[in-house]
Amino acid sequence: MLSRKHILALLLVVMTLQCGMIKAQRQEISYFFREIPQTSFGNPAMTSTNNFYFSVGAGNIMQGFSTSGLCYHDLIHTHPVYPDSLQIDVAGFSSKLKNNNRIILGCDVDILAFGFRVGKNFFSYDMSFVMDGRLSFSKGIFDLLMYGTDVASGEAALFDGELIDSTAYLSNSFGYAREINDRLTIGVRAKVLNGLVNVNTQRANVRLLFNDQDEINAECDLDIRTSNIAGNVVISSVTQEEATQEFNVEAYQKMLEGAADNIGFAFDLGATYRINDAMEVSLSINDLGFINWKSHCQSVVSVNPGSQVSFEGVSASIDELGNSFEQYFSDIVDSLKTAFDIHTVESSSYRTSTPMKIRAGYSWRFANNNFLHALASCKLSDGGHFEPAASLFYGFHSKYFTFSAGNTFNSASAFNPSFLMNFHSGVFDFHFGTTLDIARGVSFNVADLSGVSFIVGANIAIGSRPYWKKID
Repeated sequence: MLSRKHILALLLVVMTLQCGMIKAQRQEISYFFREIPQTSFGNPAMTSTNNFYFSVGAGNIMQGFSTSGLCYHDLIHTHPVYPDSLQIDVAGFSSKLKNNNRIILGCDVDILAFGFRVGKNFFSYDMSFVMDGRLSFSKGIFDLLMYGTDVASGEAALFDGELIDSTAYLSNSFGYAREINDRLTIGVRAKVLNGLVNVNTQRANVRLLFNDQDEINAECDLDIRTSNIAGNVVISSVTQEEATQEFNVEAYQKMLEGAADNIGFAFDLGATYRINDAMEVSLSINDLGFINWKSHCQSVVSVNPGSQVSFEGVSASIDELGNSFEQYFSDIVDSLKTAFDIHTVESSSYRTSTPMKIRAGYSWRFANNNFLHALASCKLSDGGHFEPAASLFYGFHSKYFTFSAGNTFNSASAFNPSFLMNFHSGVFDFHFGTTLDIARGVSFNVADLSGVSFIVGANIAIGSRPYWKKID
């Protein structure tokens, strides 16, 4: 029977690695929803219209998955000759790949949240579990599968500087907003972060060089820093027969101590300004901070970094291999395991920055309860990743029902539709919505999705204060 500490360790690993449980931060579509109690998490000055709210476990749950523009139809689609059949088009899929491709995963789950208004002041508290993950791979992986050692460039970069970056932590945040006057509101949110798991790639240069004799020279230089509260990873080798590969799980008390050791801080800053009775602008900077990682700090590194290992390759394409693809793939994997041996070493503590978000918004009110919202945003992550986006939303805002629908433009796709609904009974508040990332033009076919995320939440919310009142 699994002990409590083993179950906790397993849950921690699952929460960190599974695709279904993983954060698109708080979705852009909820940024303008003052009717949602947790609206201030997008901008600490964007206070809720509710005078008091409270939730446990389900106040706001967000999960998301996206790629750098890849979808099911890129790999599997209708056969051009036999329309009643499907074909796996690896060549077509490879042609759509970039040199570096990404799979981005994330989740944000509120554990406990409450907020209340006192005059012109609004106070809030939130405890949440946050996960950000990114897996990168190069086009060279599929070039290798397609052409074997006959790659035109004579080289296949499997991982070119990037591999995996993932962070999971608990956030305790304290928010305060103040109405300076009828036009200007400012807000700040201070966060205390307890790191749970971090995987941070320092170097990931893995490539294969080919020659005319079907010989492969493999180069591997990996350095991946890790820290976690669950236990210690021991890997002496992944290829030797008597190698040690184990995970030593810590006791429950030690896990709590590890979370206390992985301490960090972050801040959100925001402001909103009413231009007139129908227009408002806003600006926010979120997650400006860091986490110091001290618990079970290790590095996964190459056994022979920078050296070349030579072995025999396979000179054939996927089409020529036919039914032997599985064996071909198995041969390549065995060869790569031999060439790219890795092990773990102890490392010193280190620091990572939290992914920072910057948002600038504009709202125009027309025909009483109808709105046009525009939002420009960008996300800055460790490693210099810059992810800009621009969104346009139509919104209908009323006391008991709110609806929004719109589209987000980003570097991967120009068509990413979304919608969000909020119902408020006077005591209970419920909201849900979704965002679809579409890789192929204007399409609602599931096979054309390159990502999907959703938001759902339920709160006890009491009192209502209309925001769009006349300016004195």
